[in-house]
Amino acid sequence: MLKFTNNYTSFKLNITWGDLLLLIKNLFLPSNNNTNFNFLKKYIKHKYIIYVHSSRWGLFLLLKALDLKNEDEVLIPAYTYFAVPAAVIKAGCVPVFVDIKKNNINIDPLKIESAITDKTKVIIATHLCGLPCDLNKIKEIAKKHNLIIIEDCAQAFGAKYGEEFVGTFAKASYYSFSITKNFTMLRGGILSTDDELLAKKIQLETEKTLLFTKLQILKDIIKVIIIKFSTSKMIVPFTCMFFYLFSLAGFDIAKIIFKEKQILLDTALPKYGKFNYCQKKLAENQLKHFDSCCDTKELNGKLFYKLLNNFPNIEPPEILDNCKNIFSGLPLFVKDKFTFRKKLLSKGIDTSTGFVQNCAEINEFKIYAKDNYPNASRAEKELLYFITSDTIKKHDIEYITSVLNKL
Repeated sequence: MLKFTNNYTSFKLNITWGDLLLLIKNLFLPSNNNTNFNFLKKYIKHKYIIYVHSSRWGLFLLLKALDLKNEDEVLIPAYTYFAVPAAVIKAGCVPVFVDIKKNNINIDPLKIESAITDKTKVIIATHLCGLPCDLNKIKEIAKKHNLIIIEDCAQAFGAKYGEEFVGTFAKASYYSFSITKNFTMLRGGILSTDDELLAKKIQLETEKTLLFTKLQILKDIIKVIIIKFSTSKMIVPFTCMFFYLFSLAGFDIAKIIFKEKQILLDTALPKYGKFNYCQKKLAENQLKHFDSCCDTKELNGKLFYKLLNNFPNIEPPEILDNCKNIFSGLPLFVKDKFTFRKKLLSKGIDTSTGFVQNCAEINEFKIYAKDNYPNASRAEKELLYFITSDTIKKHDIEYITSVLNKL
């Protein structure tokens, strides 16, 4: 029996209506050139912060600034977003895939050393879904082999490893602040480093880019309003029914809407890549409630996983206990995830099949695969992503887990 009364979409945007009103207000005020983002250094404890068009371009600029030679190798998790190996290749380097841990979603430190060669120069440590990877072990390996660590914090702004924010353990780090992230400036990203020479090299490149325009921000605002409207309590029953009908035909409509074309980066640095004053005011406003938002997400995520212990055919990924896991995504391993998703949609619970893949199996990257990556393959086949939001309450989590227990 179909049930579209208690309804949950696969995600909610973290930008509030108050944030939007502030954005619109500043959009129509005279332009202001004060776009200093040093207030973010509470979370990004590096000396230098550099604006970039996106996190993928940020990674490219970082690799180029490191003066790596052609064919130098960069270790990356096999289960990652396609833009990561694309940026590595664009920088003239070779992506070397390393499998993730069996019951985890991040790179397996035990498999890093066997992937190291004389050409290996960099390890990319990704904190997928705001769940930190094992940085201490990665740092030990990097020190032993004289390798550079770059932290991929695209989904992990505000997460902590031990007592320190992620992003502060590496030579350099990159962040994404696009619409769907837990902290958003609608578009763009940031690089951070303590290395003055590295920062100056990147800044020479980014000086060529322009501020994001007010027209671009207006288009983003319209997109946000549409998404917030379609995921509101009044509309979400129809959204779930819409998604369910498409799922019967074998389509994940949300994935189709948000899917990016899987190609290598364009040949030229994008024209726009600097945050404008509207985005600065949005960031300042979000920071007022950001810590509380992260705390609530952490509590919700831990409760969600705790209630799912020993459920048949369901397995929460392992997370590190010594971390602040902010759960920018709530992944679960399930058998036959597409059938599972249809069953959940029939109960009014939407999930996402995700945008992360075993990149070693993508046609453009197969030539770089040196091994089998069974855990990355399993993750691509079995991971479903559930809603994560600070607006979700305990009774919502209990309802979702009760449905899962009956499937």
